[in-house]
Amino acid sequence: IDKGIVLSRKKLKENSQKSFIGKYKTESRSIEISVKNNKQVKSSILLKDQIPVSVNGEITISMKELSGGVLDEKTGLITWELVLSPGENKKVVFSYEVKSPKDEKLMLE
Repeated sequence: IDKGIVLSRKKLKENSQKSFIGKYKTESRSIEISVKNNKQVKSSILLKDQIPVSVNGEITISMKELSGGVLDEKTGLITWELVLSPGENKKVVFSYEVKSPKDEKLMLE
Protein backbone atom coordinates (compact mmCIF):
# COMPACT_ATOMS: atom_id res chain seq x y z
CA ILE A 1 0.00 0.00 0.00
CA ASP A 2 1.38 3.36 -1.05
CA LYS A 3 0.22 6.23 1.17
CA GLY A 4 1.10 8.70 -1.60
CA ILE A 5 -1.71 7.35 -3.77
CA VAL A 6 -5.32 8.00 -2.70
CA LEU A 7 -8.02 5.75 -4.08
CA SER A 8 -11.81 5.86 -3.75
CA ARG A 9 -14.49 3.63 -5.27
CA LYS A 10 -18.19 4.36 -5.35
CA LYS A 11 -21.35 3.11 -6.97
CA LEU A 12 -22.98 5.72 -9.18
CA LYS A 13 -26.65 5.74 -8.20
CA GLU A 14 -27.81 7.74 -11.21
CA ASN A 15 -26.56 5.00 -13.54
CA SER A 16 -27.80 2.01 -11.52
CA GLN A 17 -31.21 0.73 -12.50
CA LYS A 18 -33.49 -2.31 -12.58
CA SER A 19 -36.02 -3.26 -15.21
CA PHE A 20 -38.36 -6.19 -15.71
CA ILE A 21 -39.07 -7.39 -19.25
CA GLY A 22 -41.00 -10.62 -19.80
CA LYS A 23 -39.63 -13.39 -17.61
CA TYR A 24 -36.26 -11.66 -17.14
CA LYS A 25 -34.98 -8.80 -15.02
CA THR A 26 -32.08 -6.56 -15.94
CA GLU A 27 -29.88 -4.74 -13.46
CA SER A 28 -27.32 -2.14 -14.49
CA ARG A 29 -24.45 -0.99 -12.30
CA SER A 30 -21.90 1.78 -12.73
CA ILE A 31 -18.80 2.14 -10.58
CA GLU A 32 -16.45 5.14 -10.44
CA ILE A 33 -12.87 4.80 -9.21
CA SER A 34 -10.90 7.94 -8.46
CA VAL A 35 -7.10 7.82 -8.14
CA LYS A 36 -4.98 10.76 -6.96
CA ASN A 37 -1.21 11.00 -6.93
CA ASN A 38 -0.13 12.94 -3.82
CA LYS A 39 3.55 12.29 -4.50
CA GLN A 40 6.06 14.80 -5.87
CA VAL A 41 6.97 12.46 -8.75
CA LYS A 42 5.13 10.86 -11.68
CA SER A 43 3.63 7.47 -10.78
CA SER A 44 2.65 4.47 -12.91
CA ILE A 45 -0.31 2.61 -11.46
CA LEU A 46 -1.81 -0.76 -12.36
CA LEU A 47 -5.46 -0.51 -11.27
CA LYS A 48 -7.64 -3.62 -11.13
CA ASP A 49 -11.30 -4.27 -10.37
CA GLN A 50 -13.73 -7.05 -11.18
CA ILE A 51 -17.24 -7.55 -12.51
CA PRO A 52 -19.38 -10.57 -11.62
CA VAL A 53 -18.89 -13.78 -13.63
CA SER A 54 -21.83 -16.12 -14.13
CA VAL A 55 -21.59 -19.90 -14.12
CA ASN A 56 -25.36 -20.14 -14.72
CA GLY A 57 -26.29 -20.18 -18.43
CA GLU A 58 -29.53 -18.30 -17.73
CA ILE A 59 -27.65 -15.32 -16.27
CA THR A 60 -25.73 -13.09 -18.69
CA ILE A 61 -23.39 -10.23 -17.88
CA SER A 62 -22.42 -7.65 -20.47
CA MET A 63 -20.07 -4.67 -20.28
CA LYS A 64 -21.42 -1.23 -21.14
CA GLU A 65 -18.39 0.99 -20.41
CA LEU A 66 -14.72 0.34 -19.58
CA SER A 67 -13.02 3.80 -19.63
CA GLY A 68 -10.07 2.36 -21.52
CA GLY A 69 -9.70 -0.70 -19.31
CA VAL A 70 -9.01 -4.21 -20.58
CA LEU A 71 -11.49 -6.95 -19.60
CA ASP A 72 -10.59 -10.61 -19.13
CA GLU A 73 -13.97 -12.21 -19.88
CA LYS A 74 -13.12 -15.52 -18.15
CA THR A 75 -12.30 -13.96 -14.77
CA GLY A 76 -14.20 -10.65 -15.04
CA LEU A 77 -10.99 -8.79 -14.15
CA ILE A 78 -10.65 -5.26 -15.56
CA THR A 79 -7.17 -3.70 -15.72
CA TRP A 80 -6.18 -0.08 -16.29
CA GLU A 81 -2.61 1.16 -16.71
CA LEU A 82 -2.49 4.74 -15.47
CA VAL A 83 0.33 7.28 -15.38
CA LEU A 84 -0.31 10.16 -12.99
CA SER A 85 1.71 13.36 -12.74
CA PRO A 86 2.31 14.86 -9.27
CA GLY A 87 -1.02 16.03 -7.82
CA GLU A 88 -3.01 14.61 -10.75
CA ASN A 89 -6.42 12.98 -10.22
CA LYS A 90 -7.95 10.50 -12.70
CA LYS A 91 -11.35 8.87 -12.70
CA VAL A 92 -12.33 5.64 -14.44
CA VAL A 93 -15.90 4.43 -14.76
CA PHE A 94 -17.08 0.97 -15.65
CA SER A 95 -20.63 -0.18 -16.20
CA TYR A 96 -22.14 -3.61 -16.65
CA GLU A 97 -25.57 -5.14 -17.03
CA VAL A 98 -26.87 -8.41 -15.55
CA LYS A 99 -29.82 -10.18 -17.16
CA SER A 100 -31.40 -13.01 -15.15
CA PRO A 101 -34.71 -14.81 -14.61
CA LYS A 102 -37.11 -12.78 -12.41
CA ASP A 103 -37.15 -15.39 -9.63
CA GLU A 104 -33.34 -15.66 -9.41
CA LYS A 105 -31.75 -14.05 -6.34
CA LEU A 106 -28.52 -12.18 -7.11
CA MET A 107 -25.76 -10.76 -4.92
CA LEU A 108 -24.21 -7.89 -6.93
CA GLU A 109 -22.56 -5.71 -4.31
